[in-house]
Amino acid sequence: MAQVAGVDADRIDRAAYIALAEQAVNAGQWLVFAGHDVNDEGGQAVVARELDVFCRWLRGRGDVWVAPVDEVGAHLSAQRSAAQ
Repeated sequence: MAQVAGVDADRIDRAAYIALAEQAVNAGQWLVFAGHDVNDEGGQAVVARELDVFCRWLRGRGDVWVAPVDEVGAHLSAQRSAAQ
């Protein structure tokens, strides 16, 4: 998990979030967003209202697993252990 790349989430809008998510789903890929802070000011911040709309959109899809990176890592580790 130490080499998982994150997509910059600072200052992007809901349309960009959604486009990136749809692209990842269609390609069967992971998508990891990385941001510095969550607020509505500053150049290095995730805009709270845009993130909220995106999260509501994701919840409405119902076919995307959303979790912190450490939870995904633990899940993958457990799967690999069970397969051995």
